Amino acid sequence: MVGDDSGAVVGAGIRTAPYAPYPPFLLPMPDEAAVALAHALHARDEETLAINGALPAVDLCAAELTRLGGRRVQVTQHTRLHEPGELAWPAACCTPTAGRNSEAGNSSTPSTSTT
Repeated sequence: MVGDDSGAVVGAGIRTAPYAPYPPFLLPMPDEAAVALAHALHARDEETLAINGALPAVDLCAAELTRLGGRRVQVTQHTRLHEPGELAWPAACCTPTAGRNSEAGNSSTPSTSTT
């Protein structure tokens, strides 16, 4: 966790990935905090071969780690989080109660079963 001068949390990172190379996941944080995290990881001699999370914290931390350790940064994947503001069902043909079950004369409420 990263705090400001008053002690308030302004950013956080976790390292709980269950797979090697156990990359840290960074949440948004001030630029200085991302750089400070890189210094802390380097000072503890923690091998950090990957970093995931929110930009620009990831970019800044990775760039500083490579500067300190003499390596290079390579982006292998960009991801995005899409969040719908409001879901709206299309025309009546596709309402939640219409569909295969109601067309076949079955109940309009889908059922699930587990085996």
